[in-house]
Amino acid sequence: MFKNIEYASASRKDQNIDVIHVKPNIAWILDGANSLFPFHISDDESDAKWFVKQINDYLREHVSNFSDADELFHNAQKAVIEQYEAMSDEEITDMEYPNTALALVYVQKNQLCYHVLGPCEILFHFDDGSTKSVMDLRLPHMDARLTSICRDLREKKHVPLYQVRTFMDHMMIENRLHRNLPGGYYILGEDPSVWSETITGMVPLNHLHSVSLICHGFEEYYHPPRMEAALKEYIFVKRNQKLVNDYEQSLRNQVGNFNLARYVQEQLSRSSTFVTFEIAKEMLETKEVQ
Repeated sequence: MFKNIEYASASRKDQNIDVIHVKPNIAWILDGANSLFPFHISDDESDAKWFVKQINDYLREHVSNFSDADELFHNAQKAVIEQYEAMSDEEITDMEYPNTALALVYVQKNQLCYHVLGPCEILFHFDDGSTKSVMDLRLPHMDARLTSICRDLREKKHVPLYQVRTFMDHMMIENRLHRNLPGGYYILGEDPSVWSETITGMVPLNHLHSVSLICHGFEEYYHPPRMEAALKEYIFVKRNQKLVNDYEQSLRNQVGNFNLARYVQEQLSRSSTFVTFEIAKEMLETKEVQ
């Protein structure tokens, strides 16, 4: 079903935690990131690389028996979490788990089903030349609203620039603390139940020419250098609950802006990995997931 596969990556090798796997009727891309707090218990170069590899290995081993995406990915995440926790003698807090974004497509009858979780993208190319993009911009939307708030602080309230920058660095950390929480963003990590939060749907195969799975450098986006420098100070010294409450109220008052969210994502990550494959139309009537 999937043919003429092409792959490219613009990620830096030292920050590339991407895995791509394409079978005849199912394909996925994983884009890992290390935990928000410094933590390393695996024997791999980083826990994020270990986590992505283990998820990918589980999927490859069990995909031949695949009948339900929800069950497959829930079980994969649960199994890898159990392995990860077994490596530590101490309890691991939620924000110490590595995580990964994901984009998945698979054939079901004459439909292409898709799931996206975290800053990944699926780009559908149709026979008539049109395209359709499916993205999960929940975290970039939070950062984009923060950008708007900071602009207002600077332009309307004349807050000094250095204070605005400090506020933005600290609130970017706060955004990331909303991982796998209502009103925040969702990512494969410490909680197998988040699979139900994927952006999902179906596209008819009969007019579909090709598909691209794209990840946008989640490690770089999740840990931008400017935020890394403020992390210890904010979490362990200066986390101000009133400031957090005021900020969350401001977030609720900000209208989402897709273009700004996409721009913020591109500016923080500055890299991407993608795989593209065409649809073999002659096999539409007989092939399903295998």
